[in-house]
Amino acid sequence: SEFFSIQNTNPSGFSLPIKYTYEGLLLVEADLWDIPVNTWPMLLSLTNMYCIEWLKLHYASKMWNMTCEKTVTTFLRWAFEINCTQLQEKCMSLIALISLNRILTEDFVFVCYHHPEVIKRIHVLALRNVE
Repeated sequence: SEFFSIQNTNPSGFSLPIKYTYEGLLLVEADLWDIPVNTWPMLLSLTNMYCIEWLKLHYASKMWNMTCEKTVTTFLRWAFEINCTQLQEKCMSLIALISLNRILTEDFVFVCYHHPEVIKRIHVLALRNVE
């Protein structure tokens, strides 16, 4: 039996999509909540890399359930990094509801710098909230 390593990969997170691929089983909800927050972007990235789209959407949905005012800009950044448009839209919608002085975080500035279209999209969403 031969072993190989994949650089920059957390084995615990990597095992989740592999387990699904081979066994067709997802973790039960309680197990998903035990995953450290910083592991979520890696989970999404792996499902994206291996083209397991519905599993990526499943993980994104679980991330959305954990989203709050404190985490929304970080989750938005991760959503852009792994190209998860559903999570991007949800995060931008929440940001449009939150006061700007509470949103200006390093992650938000990073996203706006690399994806300037976000500012216009959030502006449109904020205008819809006013109507």
